[in-house]
Amino acid sequence: MTYPQNIITGCPDCGVSVFEHEGRLFTPLGDYLLSGSMVGRTRDVEFRRTYVEHRCRPEDLESYGVVAEGVIEGLKKLIEDNPPRWLSSDLQSAGRAAHDSYSKLQEITARAGLTRECPRCGAEVGNPCENLTARKKGNVVPTKKAHEERMPLPDTVEASELTLAREETAEAYGVLHEIREALNSDRALEKLLRLAERC
Repeated sequence: MTYPQNIITGCPDCGVSVFEHEGRLFTPLGDYLLSGSMVGRTRDVEFRRTYVEHRCRPEDLESYGVVAEGVIEGLKKLIEDNPPRWLSSDLQSAGRAAHDSYSKLQEITARAGLTRECPRCGAEVGNPCENLTARKKGNVVPTKKAHEERMPLPDTVEASELTLAREETAEAYGVLHEIREALNSDRALEKLLRLAERC
């Protein structure tokens, strides 16, 4: 039977790996010991790892302190060597730029989809496409977007404008993603430093 609360963790004072059980920390004895029920019908005598309550040793405390100081210094150096390339204001600006770019793409897509008759639903030039499912029920419901078949033909001005708008939108969202990832990395380093300093 396994107990999810029983976990191997590090002692917060000396860093030694310990076994946490019912709020107390235990460390294993060096050798396997013979243990189990020795008498009766359900004997389960085996050599097993045995644990005793953890007590920090002075040498472990000292070495852990040195390691913790080294980690803190290393993280500080890493943060100094990798100053933030972006600010939160950059993320907001990139978000607005990506949104504006997407809105422009939607506008160009809608306009480009009205420049010729729709071969799928028969909508005339300048009129929106019709929802074919609604049409079967006798209703006239315009679609939000023009049918794909109605998009501009290759080598037309409209097709070039649409391609350019798609590329600009992809680039804007790429920059937004890059800034977001960089800021997340910066925050992760700062969190690690704060955590190391608390230990």
